[in-house]
Amino acid sequence: MDSCLAYPGMYPGQEERNGEVNEPFDTPSQDAPKDKKATNPVAAASPMAAAGCVGCCQLLVWIGLGVFWLVVYFEYDNWNDICRYPLPTWCLVNGIGALASIPLAVLSSIATHRQKAKMAIQKTSALYMCMSCTFCLLSIFHFVWFILGNVWSWGQDKTQCSPNLLDICRTYLIIVYCLIGLAYLCMCCCAPMLLGGAAAAAK
Repeated sequence: MDSCLAYPGMYPGQEERNGEVNEPFDTPSQDAPKDKKATNPVAAASPMAAAGCVGCCQLLVWIGLGVFWLVVYFEYDNWNDICRYPLPTWCLVNGIGALASIPLAVLSSIATHRQKAKMAIQKTSALYMCMSCTFCLLSIFHFVWFILGNVWSWGQDKTQCSPNLLDICRTYLIIVYCLIGLAYLCMCCCAPMLLGGAAAAAK
């Protein structure tokens, strides 16, 4: 008869079996896992690793371009007065600009970090404003200097300047144009895919 006794809180039909009482179906188990948002350290470190890789690549590109243009300038410095346009000077400014981008990038990173810290009090960092204006002016200067390099490189023939220097500058300009076209092509191809994925995720 004891095996047929029901305990309080038990549904009809639940019985004691083998000295254990079956818990009601609506009673949560104490060992049930709790919902906790576990942080994946690998996923958290991925954006930082990607940013570090991009920064290292930019550093290598700037150093490489700076050294390259300075070597070209010192190699063809004697052609500065012979060429119709001062193309060696254009190479010198390119080298200085590439090497100067390294400390400017460091200052920009510091300014961005300070700006994020002051966003809570809705205050703009003075260093951030200064670096923003500096990068704006440098962008305008680089754009004008690039156009000027096109004029100087294609506006004179090999009888008016060093043939090797003209080949170097023209090859560089062609590579830059190819990279710009490749970047726009990637944007045109990837943008519809990203927008479509975002729209599908929103639905």
